[in-house]
Amino acid sequence: MQAIGTQNDDLEKRRERLRKMRDKQLLEYGRACRYMCTPEANLGKPPQESSVIHLREARAEWERRHAKPAEKK
Repeated sequence: MQAIGTQNDDLEKRRERLRKMRDKQLLEYGRACRYMCTPEANLGKPPQESSVIHLREARAEWERRHAKPAEKK
């Protein structure tokens, strides 16, 4: 599993890294990101902005890969 960095790295580099992950890796990464946004991981404080960004990007990549085709009308 890849570590979640707390530094603000380039958004495009992060997206490229997520695109290269297999589905299983992306799920594990997303779960780790989700945990880093919990009160338990932050000692009852709000999550760090970087953790929220990582989670948002992981979810966006998952949605991009698994989007349902638009229904025809």
